Amino acid sequence: MRKLPKDELSKLYLEDCFTYSDLAKHFKCSPNTILSNLELYRIPKLSKGNHLSRQLKLSNNELKELLYDLYWQKEMSVSAISDYLQSTPYTIWANLRRLGINRRLPKRKS
Repeated sequence: MRKLPKDELSKLYLEDCFTYSDLAKHFKCSPNTILSNLELYRIPKLSKGNHLSRQLKLSNNELKELLYDLYWQKEMSVSAISDYLQSTPYTIWANLRRLGINRRLPKRKS
């Protein structure tokens, strides 16, 4: 196993919210090497599903309020929200679902 620089790995993972794949590309290694180094250095693994809240430095409640406001109050599309938050539509949909924000019904054509 290749040893990666602990400080850089920790900063990119915990502060800059890099995913295992992002880290593997950055260090030009496999995701397994990333996982092994995280374990070696005892860097805590972050739970899945809250990458967006970490990236935006928001609590889950703050993220829920933000997404609710953008989606329901401002009636932005998922695509527009993903552009606004520099994310992907899939990530926005996943967070809407995870946070219990109901989906809008499609508008009927008259």
